[in-house]
Amino acid sequence: MVDLLQLDEATLANLDLDGAVDGSRPGNLFPSGVAWVASQQNPRLLRVVAAELARGYRLRPAEIVRVPKLDRTTRPAADIPQRDQLVYTALVSALRKEVPDAYVEFTGEGEDGHTYRDFEEYPLTVDGTTHVLEADAAAFYQFIDHDRLGYELIGLTGMAAEAEALVTALEGWMDRPRGLPQGPRASQPLADIYMSAAARSFARAGFAFSRFSDDFRIPVGSWADVRRAQMALEEAFYEIGLAVAPGKLRSPRIATYQRWLERANDPRITGASSRAALAAMEGEEYFSGGWEPGAASPEQVETAAAVLHEQMDELTVTVTTTRLVRRSLGILAAARSNEGLTFLSHLLSHYAHLTPAVSAYLAAILQGRTETAASRAVIRQLQPARTSWQVGWLMHTLSLASKPRDEVAEEATSRIFDDSLPWFARAAAARAAAVHGELPPLDDYFGVFERASDAARPDLVAAVVVADPTWKARFLTGIGTDPLLRDITEYGADVVRQWFS
Repeated sequence: MVDLLQLDEATLANLDLDGAVDGSRPGNLFPSGVAWVASQQNPRLLRVVAAELARGYRLRPAEIVRVPKLDRTTRPAADIPQRDQLVYTALVSALRKEVPDAYVEFTGEGEDGHTYRDFEEYPLTVDGTTHVLEADAAAFYQFIDHDRLGYELIGLTGMAAEAEALVTALEGWMDRPRGLPQGPRASQPLADIYMSAAARSFARAGFAFSRFSDDFRIPVGSWADVRRAQMALEEAFYEIGLAVAPGKLRSPRIATYQRWLERANDPRITGASSRAALAAMEGEEYFSGGWEPGAASPEQVETAAAVLHEQMDELTVTVTTTRLVRRSLGILAAARSNEGLTFLSHLLSHYAHLTPAVSAYLAAILQGRTETAASRAVIRQLQPARTSWQVGWLMHTLSLASKPRDEVAEEATSRIFDDSLPWFARAAAARAAAVHGELPPLDDYFGVFERASDAARPDLVAAVVVADPTWKARFLTGIGTDPLLRDITEYGADVVRQWFS
């Protein structure tokens, strides 16, 4: 596969690397913000990246980490270095600016914002609707064809050099001619651009619909139209190399669909507290859920704890129960309540896809009066058969503790050398070990650093800054001229430690 990206002067001039810094903020699949924060106001890094793009930028395959999904399958998250994130974001931004709004509907953008709720409720606004066809693409990001994406970008923007550079970069990172990196924010507009070809084809077939990324809601006037719409959508997907996900294909009657959206009356949800929480959620945006410390009332905390009690007794995990559990964890985190610790094992087993929300909750109570209980609970959860992605998030959680604990240092140090873990998890373990007062001897740690991925190295350097071992000066002197790594060494331990979250 291609391992070198080289841009001519005109193409490079079209890239706003400085503006790409904010857009390269980490997504929600990997926890650390160290590399991204270190790239802020780092002109040396931007100059080096620009120089490398002019001379020949080395592309290395991303490390792929399997991330649990709600339906118990997994998605392949791509862990790529911060400088690659900058290049990716800059290329996508340059192309995105030239895409005519009339040809692509970008998810969550536009004057009205087109929220997920707008998307869901669209069929209710169409007169004469008897059924709603629900459908999305199977493994959407994984099967996006790079060449087809490149031609779509050229047709929309006329920017052949930038489109070709993006395709070259994607092939280098994905190590194959298809697939978008899952995790980086820059992938979302590319996904919309790719799916827009199918959406336009489907619209030409005469169907009205609402789309949110690869998810479609299609209101139709008869059962015969359901079948006709399904065939047309399958054909539109097939033309761009995709397939409809059979497990998510549904066609309820409009009255049934409306009942599903009216969550407070959803018969699938039992328990008084859960139904009350659903009613409260009616006034909240789907993607919100951040609760400021101390913002939750005692009544809300009591209800949130009761919701967890009720949902842990349920055997079925759905989108609605996921929303309920995520919201409850946010409320308990704001109140620094340890009520969620009781359900930690169940949450990590049955709601594995919510591990980042669980981590955020645990991080909040690690700052409170129950820190000891929280730390021990996290360590206990590292012993069962958790996915490597979950281990990484739990290690990240322990790196956010306020007080060092010997048992955490011992557990974290052992994980640094665990070759079965992805590099982001081993780097998170190094950060946790550093916060809890221990790093391995220099020779051992140096060996880990030398083998580590470029994406993990900023965290490994940050761990040394925070731990301040006796060999710190020798190690930091020898890390080389990488401007991102050098920048981390120029800050004190207290500052760098704040970058962990």
